Amino acid sequence: MRVEFIGQCSHQSSVVFTNFYLRKTGIRCKECVKQTISADLRVRSKHANEIESDGIKIIEEYLSDYYQVQRTKEGCRADLAIKKHTEEKDEWIPVQVKTTVKNSHGMYSFGVNNKDYTNMLLICVCNLEQKIWIIPYNELHLKKNLNISVKSKYSKYFVDKSNIYNAIESYIDKIIVSDLKSLMIPISVLQQRYRDWE
Repeated sequence: MRVEFIGQCSHQSSVVFTNFYLRKTGIRCKECVKQTISADLRVRSKHANEIESDGIKIIEEYLSDYYQVQRTKEGCRADLAIKKHTEEKDEWIPVQVKTTVKNSHGMYSFGVNNKDYTNMLLICVCNLEQKIWIIPYNELHLKKNLNISVKSKYSKYFVDKSNIYNAIESYIDKIIVSDLKSLMIPISVLQQRYRDWE
């Protein structure tokens, strides 16, 4: 049975009584709930973008002696494109960045979320400790999260700042380099059209 009432938000609302009574849902109107959820998502998204941006700054600092680092545009498969300073050809290594703020319960967790980064380098960063792991994505066999601990099989990909060049060069045959223009093409067809209009 549905009941009509004035919610905590002072707006007219309607709710199934059992949901209201047992689960305490429907206390505010649907429109106010939607606005709150939308605002929360915007805050989380902004926070996630700041965390990723901080991680990219760490990567740029680590790589700057050896590589040009170019951030790609929003919606592209790669977050970064890198190229050796000595490389004259338009051949860039696609890099997907995954960040975490800190170690939690002995684990560094990075969300992969069923995305396909085949033939790319995955660079994972712990911002607080400024630790980096460099992994050819083709060597991963996971769908959701990449969890790295001291005993994890992925801990072997940890890279010290002094050895970063050698680590990347050792994986060069496991990735596919591309021209920069190709790496700047967004995945979404709509975003591609928007870029064409700019």
